[in-house]
This record gives sequence, C-alpha cells and structure tokens, in this order.
Amino acid sequence: MMLRILRLLAVALAVLLGAQAAFAETAPAQTIWRRLDYIAVDYAGAVSGGRVISAAEYQEMTEFSASARDRLSRLPATPARPGLVKGVEELQAAIAAKADPL
Repeated sequence: MMLRILRLLAVALAVLLGAQAAFAETAPAQTIWRRLDYIAVDYAGAVSGGRVISAAEYQEMTEFSASARDRLSRLPATPARPGLVKGVEELQAAIAAKADPL
C-alpha cells in the first residue's frame, strides 16, 4: 500500500515537474519530491509489522509527509494538484496507521 502510494506520487510529481519551465518554478516541487523520496527510502526503518521501531524516524515520516502536503497546497493550481494532494493525504493516513512499507 505504502509503496503504491509513493509510486503514484512520484509519477504525478514527475509530470508536474515536466510541466514547469523555469528552475525557480520547479524548486518547490523538487523539495516535495525529496521529502517523498526520503519517506520511500527510510520508512522501513521506522515501522515494521504495524509498530514503530524507531520513534525518531517515524517522527520524520510524519513531519515530511505533512510538509509535502503543505507545500503541495501552495503550488500553482494545475489539473494535477488535487490528485497529488489526495495522494499525500493517503500517504499521511498510511503513516498514521503504521502501514507496512510494501
């Protein structure tokens, strides 16, 4: 579940980045991408079997997903933005539920 959400978000962000022309416009989206990538790589070190195994890592997962959600809501309105916001909200719910990484 978690991995599926992250893959969908990655594809959607890639589309969004491709739609932006100037670097200054893509910097916020790249920051979101980095936060989501961090979650994708490190989540398994935070949660296993529905339990938190590293409180510090889990706290970062919740903070980074909240940051990604906040930053997405501030991006310019595009047809892709509502789906991206929904995807990050699903990711936040999966993190809160301590979903398995795969």
